[in-house]
Amino acid sequence: MESILLSEDAKKKIRIVNLLNNLDSGIYTTHYIASVSPFSKQTALYLLDSISDDLAELFGYHLFGSNRRITGGGTIDTNRYHQFLIYKSVPYQFILFILLNPRKTLDDFCTQLFMSTSSVRRLLKPFLTFLETFDIKINLASMKIEGNEYEIRLAFNALLWIGSSGKDILEHDHFRQKHIEVLKKIGFWDSPFINNNELLTLLTIAQLRMENNCPVDSFPVMNNHLPKQETKILTEYLRQFLPDASQLPTELNFLVYCLYYKFLAFDAQDMRIHYLEEFIRMEKERSDDKFWLLFDELIHLVKAKTQMNTNEFLTVSSNLSAILLGFYFNHRPLPDKNEIARHETVFPHIYQASFPFIQAFTKKVARRKGLGWITNVSDELAACLSYVVKPYLYEKKKVIVAITPLPNFILMRTLAEFLASFSFVEVVYRDKNDPAVDLFISTFQSFIPETSSSTFLVDIRGVPDGMKEQLFKKLYAIYQKKNRQ
Repeated sequence: MESILLSEDAKKKIRIVNLLNNLDSGIYTTHYIASVSPFSKQTALYLLDSISDDLAELFGYHLFGSNRRITGGGTIDTNRYHQFLIYKSVPYQFILFILLNPRKTLDDFCTQLFMSTSSVRRLLKPFLTFLETFDIKINLASMKIEGNEYEIRLAFNALLWIGSSGKDILEHDHFRQKHIEVLKKIGFWDSPFINNNELLTLLTIAQLRMENNCPVDSFPVMNNHLPKQETKILTEYLRQFLPDASQLPTELNFLVYCLYYKFLAFDAQDMRIHYLEEFIRMEKERSDDKFWLLFDELIHLVKAKTQMNTNEFLTVSSNLSAILLGFYFNHRPLPDKNEIARHETVFPHIYQASFPFIQAFTKKVARRKGLGWITNVSDELAACLSYVVKPYLYEKKKVIVAITPLPNFILMRTLAEFLASFSFVEVVYRDKNDPAVDLFISTFQSFIPETSSSTFLVDIRGVPDGMKEQLFKKLYAIYQKKNRQ
């Protein structure tokens, strides 16, 4: 399993937790879990004890019940557990330590973790190697960071958000009200489409770096094209933290980019879409760089390949533009959350494959004069662009569920009402085999056609919550399989 953040033990714990959640609901012995795990008995038992300690710290309960029995079948919140493991990782703790303790040493950090220097260096190596692909170098002996400051901040922001949703850094935000005030003034604070804590994390990291005399001394885009009122608000905000007024232009352009142009929208009503459109329109008018011509070409190509309503098209156009812009700066991806997710085992592989027509587009434009840099990032760019197009490229296939006729009206209605609550499910009534049916539901196997491959049996007395949960999991697994491209 690939990982730039997690230790080998953490990766093994993820495999054990996934195993426990995939078991049928029931009570299991530790010896049985060890026997079906991919590890030796001794390793599996050690991992189970460690997972139990983690769950006690995270959720307040232990993995083991009476007689060290374990409940299997999806009882562990994997999202929170994965985040917990990242939070506990040495790279996460190291970045937090550097931000909050800029004058302390590696020995101080090792003492804080009760770890040897050699162990810390070994556990940091994959993450430091990842940062080096963005020309970010951390000298462990001096604890100094070299590289483009804007990329350093993006990488720090990504890791602290992934590991704790910004909680740790925000606890040390002594200027929280000033950050909130500026977000209110530009109209972001009350927007339902913007995660305020994510922006507060970004602003707090920037504030700490500026106080540490680590300004953004260069930024690729020096024309932010923001209206005068917003520019004035952000300029006054930055002046509170910058010791040198000459640093203001680059800090301002980076801040504007992060707030207004570096985002993926999920709704056309997101106010930032308008600002991004205006920025790209004005850059096309101002610059003779052929790169800016790609935006319209790509958007028209995607429009021809998909079926989207007006709002969906506006959203996708904005997201395609944001991705192109991100690659333009240093002719490579930015070290943000999505880029870390590509290299971390706990995240689903969101950039699994590129669509052939987008791959063809990136390879074609890379041959044009002035755009040869795309050749080196053609595959990554195509994968990122495909990611935002994918939800709109194919019509989602519903799960066809057949309920066999049952001599129990209340049970039939209960099942029908429960299934009607899922938009991805279509209910039919069948007592004979139908190749279009994905799942047959009944009370007895004898009521289900013999040739049907997928069935779910319910209790004749009713459908308790536990059974509903099992049914939902089965339905959603079928839905994911049907719509896997």
